[in-house]
Amino acid sequence: MFDIFQNTTRPKPQLFFEKNDASDVRLGEIVSAQPEDYENAEIVILSCAQDEGVARNKGRIGAALAPDQIRAQFYKLTDFGINVKIFDIGDTIIQKTLEQTHDVHTKIIGQILRDEKRLIILGGGNDVSYSD
Repeated sequence: MFDIFQNTTRPKPQLFFEKNDASDVRLGEIVSAQPEDYENAEIVILSCAQDEGVARNKGRIGAALAPDQIRAQFYKLTDFGINVKIFDIGDTIIQKTLEQTHDVHTKIIGQILRDEKRLIILGGGNDVSYSD
């Protein structure tokens, strides 16, 4: 089995917004990033905070900042009473080359899908959503 935890970094705790109001629960209060919660998760959030692919395609740099910016806003949203276990595994560890990063990212995705989880992927560049 590919070790997804050795190839990812946990999301920053400060991104998990907490209102501490039982009548207004936020996603940051119900999504877990604790490795022991992975097994029971139904949905997994994974990101790849890099923009090397964007740079190679002569695009505007900044995609590497997207995952944390998305998380910062996403975790402020109300939970709308959803009853699914969501786990945020964090970021794929960036490798020496874009191709190596794609390879590791693909292996992480494969393991999560083999574990029968639904997956939400946050960019990075479009090369992460569809490697080119």
